[in-house]
Amino acid sequence: MISSGEFTETFVTSARVGGRSTYELGVLNPQNHLLPDRQAQFAWVSGQVVNFSLEYDGSVVKYSVGNQLLSTTTFSGRATDLFIRTRAANQSSIRLGNLMLTDATGALSIANTGSAGSDDSDIDYVRLQGLTGPFTITGSSVMSWTGTAPTQSALIYQFKVGTSTAVPEPASLAAIALIGAAGLNLRRRSL
Repeated sequence: MISSGEFTETFVTSARVGGRSTYELGVLNPQNHLLPDRQAQFAWVSGQVVNFSLEYDGSVVKYSVGNQLLSTTTFSGRATDLFIRTRAANQSSIRLGNLMLTDATGALSIANTGSAGSDDSDIDYVRLQGLTGPFTITGSSVMSWTGTAPTQSALIYQFKVGTSTAVPEPASLAAIALIGAAGLNLRRRSL
């Protein structure tokens, strides 16, 4: 959806096992090649449960992981969609649980999600659409690995926040084409 232009990212948050001299937590700017607008270090422990929350009110982003809080006013505008992306590789796994989304329409419990990667990379997405007004998503994460901790983005979860454009379903497109053809046929008859 992102590459096709159907979804426009407003901002992206990330939590990953980064490695030496690489940030683990970030609020990333899609308008600037996903470079971090805010970033912080975080010492992940394999198998440890870490709580998180993301709040967005249309002008302020507050992203909290464990005892770290990243806050920025760089991004603005409404959000209609939230993608949860998880990636695990190199004998690692990530599990997000106790997920709760709250917006102007109420609260919604979301099923657990995650990824598990052996030598290959496992990437999974969950799409939450139809967000209304300010929203908050809370939950917990567990990152686990065998042996040496993965580095960079081999073990990561992200929240991609933005807006989507409605794309007509194929049946709707066929109906529009049929109506258009019928209209042309009627016009030809009246001439």
